[in-house]
Amino acid sequence: FLTRFASRVTLVHRRDSLRATAILQERAFANDKLDFVWNSVVEEIRGDKAVSAVRLKNLASGQLQDLAADGVFIFAGYIPNTELVSGIVNRDEGGYIVVDDHMRTSRPGIFACGDCIRKLLRQVVTACGDGATAAFAAQLYVEELKGTLYPHRKQS
Repeated sequence: FLTRFASRVTLVHRRDSLRATAILQERAFANDKLDFVWNSVVEEIRGDKAVSAVRLKNLASGQLQDLAADGVFIFAGYIPNTELVSGIVNRDEGGYIVVDDHMRTSRPGIFACGDCIRKLLRQVVTACGDGATAAFAAQLYVEELKGTLYPHRKQS
């Protein structure tokens, strides 16, 4: 995506291969604007008032190197940021919030959706669908509390 806007993009990856689907890997490797630095992590972002470089550490050798850069975009895995609900709603072993098919959590009146719940596909479109479901379920919950819920809409 970033290669549409930048003259060069360097992907720094902590392993020696990608986990993306085969078609995404093929597209990435075929993109002449995309470079790869394998087995490495960003140790430091450098610059005074703007990014000028990143310091990289090779995980295999421990060697440090500076790479000139005008910007940095960080994507670092799928660890959900759900600590704020720890002890309030049930979470699974990976930290994802446990929900039912109406996006209801273990605590009545608290709904969760998007990337903080466990699901097969993490895309904007699935998060939007989850959000619509959660919003509608929350509306029904509030209507039920207020006694204004249409009888045929009772949630199961």
